[in-house]
Amino acid sequence: MKEKVTGRGGKREGAGRPKGTGKFGCETTSVRVPKKNREIILEFAEEINRAEKSDGFVVVPLFLKEQAEKWVQKKKKGLEK
Repeated sequence: MKEKVTGRGGKREGAGRPKGTGKFGCETTSVRVPKKNREIILEFAEEINRAEKSDGFVVVPLFLKEQAEKWVQKKKKGLEK
């Protein structure tokens, strides 16, 4: 039995946007995050991208700073036991 070739679907050589030409200027990957954290994570990623293009200075949102400090405190308490 001969396979029917329709020319539809599937991977095609040269199709799609070239790597490194998207929003961030480099190859990207998908990451699943809770919806409630989506906006803050996107803002942070954009801030990092801006910093890489300018002076290297990254503004860390207060929320992330507070979360990082809490995480460090938990780790320190775990090491003291």
